Amino acid sequence: MTPLAVTALALYAAAAVAAVATCRKKAASSPAQDSCRLVVAYLIAVVLLDGLRWLRALLLEPATGPRVGWDLVLRHAEVGLYLGSILALPAMAVALFSEPGRHGDRWVTPVVLGSVWLHTWIWIASSYPDLRGAALLRVYDLVEAGAVVVSLGCAGVWLRRLIRGEAECSPAHLAGLALIAGPTASCCVSWLSRATVLDGWPYIVAGNAVAVAAALVLLLHGLLRARRRSTWA
Repeated sequence: MTPLAVTALALYAAAAVAAVATCRKKAASSPAQDSCRLVVAYLIAVVLLDGLRWLRALLLEPATGPRVGWDLVLRHAEVGLYLGSILALPAMAVALFSEPGRHGDRWVTPVVLGSVWLHTWIWIASSYPDLRGAALLRVYDLVEAGAVVVSLGCAGVWLRRLIRGEAECSPAHLAGLALIAGPTASCCVSWLSRATVLDGWPYIVAGNAVAVAAALVLLLHGLLRARRRSTWA
């Protein structure tokens, strides 16, 4: 685990703590608190999933050939965790930027994304050892590109509603936009340079770290504003 990866994971954890603190400053059962909870859920999910993946990489030596036995089982688990960390982004975006009152979207989204995750995971696992290396990285590229497209679409609909005065803009919404920006930039770099995830991994991690740092600043700014209002009140 490189220092850059450790820094990125630490930023995710710090942003999760800031989001939790921001939620506590919101009124109970308010839309703003619900938005904070969604960002908290996403950040915690990424920290747990990526943390487990890196723990597995630290404990086991890299494979030099096709995996067998428990090593193969752990490899399949790692694939599932990585897919989960990718699909957590559109899950957050749909829930965060959906129109209030449309609870059906929040119910359907986990089902649809869960189905996509399960079928993709089963397909990758059943295709081993033919699907690995560069071919597997391309599959990850496609999954992340789809996740980014869905997330940007949700953010675009929210921005249109915001311009019309039909939506609110909270620190959680701004943090969500920042969190979407990181994977979006990663996809653009990967597809424009025709490189695989592994080839541009340091740049991807650095880009995500910058995006999470921006989300952390936005959350802390919202927390400070909430504290000042409560102090003057």
